[in-house]
Order: sequence, then structure tokens, then C-alpha cells
Amino acid sequence: MGGIGILAVILIVLAVLLCTRVHPKIIFNIIGIVSWPIAVICTRIRVLRGLESKARRSERFGYASVERPPGKLVWIHAVSVGESLSVIPFISKLHDVDSNINILLTTTTLTSAKIVEERLGGSVIHQFAPFDVLPWVRRFVHFWKPSVAFFVESELWPNILCHLRECDIPTYLLNARCSKGSLRKFYMAKRLLNLMPFCTFKAVYVSSPAMLTHIENLGANNVFMMPSLKMIADKLPVSREAVTAIKQAVGIRKAWIAVSTHAGEEAIILNVHKRLKEILDVITVIAVRHPSRVSEVIKLCHNNGLTCILHSSALRCPMHMVEDIYIVDRVGYLGAFFESISTVLVCGSLIPGVGGHNFLEPLQFGCDVATGKYFENFVDIYPYVEHACLVVTSVQEIYEFVEKSISRCVGKRRGILPLAYSVDETSIVPPSDQTDRFSCEWKDMIRSIMSQT
Repeated sequence: MGGIGILAVILIVLAVLLCTRVHPKIIFNIIGIVSWPIAVICTRIRVLRGLESKARRSERFGYASVERPPGKLVWIHAVSVGESLSVIPFISKLHDVDSNINILLTTTTLTSAKIVEERLGGSVIHQFAPFDVLPWVRRFVHFWKPSVAFFVESELWPNILCHLRECDIPTYLLNARCSKGSLRKFYMAKRLLNLMPFCTFKAVYVSSPAMLTHIENLGANNVFMMPSLKMIADKLPVSREAVTAIKQAVGIRKAWIAVSTHAGEEAIILNVHKRLKEILDVITVIAVRHPSRVSEVIKLCHNNGLTCILHSSALRCPMHMVEDIYIVDRVGYLGAFFESISTVLVCGSLIPGVGGHNFLEPLQFGCDVATGKYFENFVDIYPYVEHACLVVTSVQEIYEFVEKSISRCVGKRRGILPLAYSVDETSIVPPSDQTDRFSCEWKDMIRSIMSQT
């Protein structure tokens, strides 16, 4: 049966249940049962496409691949790369509060798993999260027996949340945010099914007043304002070997980087590159958000008559490159690029539907930074950096930003970015201790939660 047929079956089941006014929990269980074969098939396909780990795919069905250590265990679920990076300072503060605690961090993508391995190493136990099918959820929770669970941003899986509540495991939502589309669906579920999506959380932490109102309307009992975790994150790590390779590859040519690109955005970037190429000897670096798409980007370059080289090749054999496009095909190297190249376009924001990516990361390196207009995931952070992060709304505006930035003197940077500042043409004046204050707020919150656990 094709994907459309499967979806039709699910919708029919839902319609029947709605007509008979069955309890929502039963609806979720039936959806899970219907999804069971779909999840198995999709996992096999993803393994074949290199999107899932063959050796660890059983984790997606609730089987653990490592032993559970003795003692208290905290479960943190961060679905993908952005959430995994944002939760790093939270994990650091958990260890500060209790150095003996065990932390289980689950994600759903290979890229995020690599990030966790590189940035956190043995300080956490990493597993791939189970699919939201009740038998698999039960297997997972029964094995790990978490004392408390933290979910990040917008991860709402009904069977998991309901089962945690039945097991009396306190559950919290950090950095809660929902896109406009998600909010519409949640309000529809509330209206049609009387579902309150956030009612299972003991507390929810948001970073904007507007989101606080929505979360309360959707059933949360305890909603608190907290600064975004992204605002207390450390600078990205920098590989000196990579910096050397990048600088050797670029040489004296002008260079700029488009980071965290998604399908549909690379075509825009290549358009800008071709216009820049008419007036400058320029290298355009493209850091694809998901490395599995690298072959797609290579093909797009060739179709546009542009030559390209991979970062992995530059690392193996550092040399001055003559190609047009430098494609970053490995994760964990953005810090080295921000150290080496000072003109940055943060993508995931040039097309609707993604929500943007973290422009604080390049700003911390003193880069010239721009983002597209679709950055709704970061609207709570943008007011802190609006004088240093340009919003571009067209190919022409991207071109003008890059051309002006890379034409500046090489090495002329603004300096390390604080979280709020006043800015003139060449300098940023930091405020006093704002990062420390935000960090202390989070540590106090963690200490309060853990004392009740």
C-alpha cells in the first residue's frame, strides 16, 4: 500500500473514533498500532539511504544498545541538530548541580548523534529515541527508568508523554516553541477532541510572552518565562587543523559562507555566487544542514556550470582551491569556518517552513551576519542582536550584503558578540554580566527541579 493509502486508512480510523467519541488515549494507541509496520518499513528504507544507523536501528524500537548505569538517571530528548546544540549548556548545568547524575540524551537523526558524540562524548549516554508506539515506549521507559524527563522545544509525542505520566515520572518542556502551523493543529485538536497538548508537563519554560499565552491556552498548568538556552551557549569549538586547511584553500580569494542550507536554498546561493563572480574572484562555502544531501548539492552545482570541492578533500590534502563552491560535507566544523571566514548567511530562513537557524553562533565570532526573513524559531532572540544581524528578503539583498561585507579589509571583525549591545560601524559595546545572569537563572531552575526529584 502506498503512502497515500496508508494515510487514508489512518484518517478513516480517526474519523470513526471521533464519531464514536472514543477517549483520545485510545486514538493515540490505535494510530501507534497502525503506524507499527510503517515505522519498520521506513526505518529499513532510511538505513538503505544512509539516514539511519543499521547497527543501532533497534534503538528506534525501544531496545537499549548499552547497559543502564546504577543511580539516578535524567532523560533529555532533543530531536535533531539544533535542539541537541541548544541543550548542551543545560547538560553542563545539570552536571554542575549534581556531578554524579547519569544523563540519557536521545535524538532522532544521524547528524545529531554525531554532534552529541563530538561535543559531549562520554558525559552523556546517547540513544536514538523510540518511535511513538506504545509497546516500544514501554520497553524503553521500563529499561531506563528515568527519574525525570526533559523535552526540548516542540517535541510532543502523545504515547510517550502519557506513559511517562502514568509512571509518575515528572516531565518538563524546555525552550517551548511552536510554529504557526503547529499552533493551528494544536488548537484544532483542542476544539475537536478536547485535547490539551501541554497538560502532561509538570512545567513548561518559554522565552516569549506570546508563546506563554499559547501554551497556557493549550493546557499547560505551570508556564514560566526563561531566557532561551541558545543565549547561554558557549562558542562553537574550533579545530585548528581545519582552520589551517580552510585558510590554505581560500588563500587571497574573497570568501563567504551560507550555513545550514536546506533544499531550495542552495539554488538561491548559487545565483548569488554567479552574480558575485562577475565582479570578484570569490569562493562560496555551502554548509549543508544535513550531510546526506551533499550529492544533491554537487549535482546542482554542476547543472549551474560551477565547479566544487568537498571539505573532507581539503582536510586530507590542504591546497589552494580554484573551484567556485566549497561544500562542507562533515559536521562539527562550523567553528573553524566562522574563525576563518567573516561573512555569514544563516539559512533555513530563505524559504518558509524551516523556521531559521541559530545566528548567535557566527555572531559570537564577530562575523558579519545576515539571515532570511523566515526565522520564526528565533524571534525571541532576534531583539538582542537586531543591530548586528541583517534580515535579507531577496537575492538582490543577499548579493548586496555579501558584496559589501567581503569587500571590507580582510580580518576586520567586530569582536566577540555579547547578548545585548550598542553598535556603531566598527564596534560592539558589551553590557555587564548579562550572560552570567541568564546562566544563573537556568542553574537555579535546575537546582529547584532536581531537589524535588
